[in-house]
Amino acid sequence: MMQMLRKKFFPFLLLAAGILLAAAGLFKMWQGNSLKVPLSSQRAGVSENTEKGAAVQKDTSAPSSNDNAVLPEKFLKSRFANVLENKGLNNEEKALYPDRPAQGDKIGTLTIPSLKMSLPIYEGTEDKELEKGVGHYAGSVLPGEADNCVLSGHRDTVFSGLQSLKKGDSIIVKTSAGIFTYRIRKIRIVEKEDTTVIVPRPAATLTLTTCYPFTYIGSAPQRYIISAYLK
Repeated sequence: MMQMLRKKFFPFLLLAAGILLAAAGLFKMWQGNSLKVPLSSQRAGVSENTEKGAAVQKDTSAPSSNDNAVLPEKFLKSRFANVLENKGLNNEEKALYPDRPAQGDKIGTLTIPSLKMSLPIYEGTEDKELEKGVGHYAGSVLPGEADNCVLSGHRDTVFSGLQSLKKGDSIIVKTSAGIFTYRIRKIRIVEKEDTTVIVPRPAATLTLTTCYPFTYIGSAPQRYIISAYLK
């Protein structure tokens, strides 16, 4: 009797075992494929991560939006790289300032007759200088020298009245080299990233910069630029 049962059910047992083994094999194959990442996808991921990293690095070098950074220092350094070495100046211009001022030194006084305003000028444009008065960008020429002398001030303190100036108004700068009178030729408003205001000039130029709008709450998105030429 037992022998007959074995002969009758043994083929079914073998069939069932085969089906189970096949199912297990298919499951393992599916699981393995789901864990694999195609090489092209890996490369794409690496490229994407690299691009994201580059984007982050680029963003960190962008000019600061803080009102203190009226113009980006890195552009000034690249545009006026020769100034500190006194290149491109003749002997008479070199004699105006035998020694360059140090950071934080008071270098002169800025007077605006139409506003009845007289302001001290300090070397540098960091917080400590701008809190005391007008800051001179160290990478630009000094007042009276040929090229572009760039001065900056806060819109809500020393330069709060700049919007009242107009073309033709005089700006007087007094330093150890003498008294220099400039006349305003151009007034404009630019985006804060605009660096055309700091390009070198063929003649003695005075550029005043401050943040704009004057009544803006927070970090202002634009810059108020006044360009004046030595009389």
